[in-house]
Amino acid sequence: MIKNPLFLAIVFSFQLLLSQKIAIQPINDACNPYKMGFMGLATENQYAQFVPHSGLLQIKGLDFIINPQSKNSSFYFNIYRNENGQPGKVIHHVLVETRKNVKSQLVSIDFAGLDMQIPEQGLFCGIEWITVSKNKMVPDMVFGKQNINFYYPNISNKKSEAEILWVFKNDNWERKIDDALERNALDMEVSMKVDIAPF
Repeated sequence: MIKNPLFLAIVFSFQLLLSQKIAIQPINDACNPYKMGFMGLATENQYAQFVPHSGLLQIKGLDFIINPQSKNSSFYFNIYRNENGQPGKVIHHVLVETRKNVKSQLVSIDFAGLDMQIPEQGLFCGIEWITVSKNKMVPDMVFGKQNINFYYPNISNKKSEAEILWVFKNDNWERKIDDALERNALDMEVSMKVDIAPF
């Protein structure tokens, strides 16, 4: 039996990489014609949305849309533990690399092979921006005057009456309730797989 912890960690990481397939394809995003979305800030670098438990369900995959961008970028897609009704410890994350594109892009993450069960209390899924110069948006006339740095990707968003969106702002999680355009949810779809008990 192999007991070297470093070797086991490398093998486990390799298995995770093999079990997660990331597909990115350009799309015509007719549901968001003005390409509105959430952008990363140094003071607001994570957004997370609640995924409830409903029966014996397992996360099979996640789809979300990013708006057109003028350069390549990278970011993390995170899965967070539910801690007292808000995002807590990151229990799994995936590094996503995107490319410059004049169209919106559909990002699909396949969790086939991972036992990603949704606990009874639910969990959170979301985006973590990597706020480094490589991902910094080229300032336009509006942002340049505000002297604020924004970061790619620009995550497509939507209006929702039910979904709960949280933002990690100034090192604390808080509800996202002050969006002027009332687009208060990530444009994200979570696909589930039902576990059927054998007879």
